[in-house]
Amino acid sequence: GLAYTGTSSYAPIGINVSSGITNCNITVTNNTVTNLTTSGTGTTMGMFLYSAMSGVTVSRNKVSNIKNTNTTGYGSAGILLAPTINNAATKVINNFVWDIASYGFNDYGSADTGNGIVVDGGGGIDIDFNTVALDTEETLTGGHRASCLLITSNVTASGSINVRDNIFANTQTIGNANSRLALSNLATTGSAVFGTI
Repeated sequence: GLAYTGTSSYAPIGINVSSGITNCNITVTNNTVTNLTTSGTGTTMGMFLYSAMSGVTVSRNKVSNIKNTNTTGYGSAGILLAPTINNAATKVINNFVWDIASYGFNDYGSADTGNGIVVDGGGGIDIDFNTVALDTEETLTGGHRASCLLITSNVTASGSINVRDNIFANTQTIGNANSRLALSNLATTGSAVFGTI
């Protein structure tokens, strides 16, 4: 696997997609992304999709063993979506994501702890038929916000995310009562961010 052991802001990314084109019709399917690790301050990502693009499908991928071991608590994500438009027409369907972990940090940002699928902006996103298992312990014994699905405060549009027929299992045991989450929604519109859930 790819590894970065320095302390700078770099981290490995398995698959990086940023066309900046609407209706780009990009399909990322049937890939295995595994064994990506850093001890630096960047976020290790299995897949990273971002920019003002639309028409992307991410399906039938296996993403595992994505780690950030930095002891000040930086992030790792199985699949991180950060479109800059609210009509991204992005589909995340039938993926398996597991063994995602960081040291742990008491916040809900994409760069803070280990999360399965992260939506960090935009909208027009369907998240359907995925299995996300956070089955590797984080180290922090206090509060850490490791989530199978994290929707950050950078998501602002109502009705912009559909979440259907997924399995989210967080079986971690380390952390306090505010840790070990299946779904964390920090969208500025609250539960109105969901079209269907």
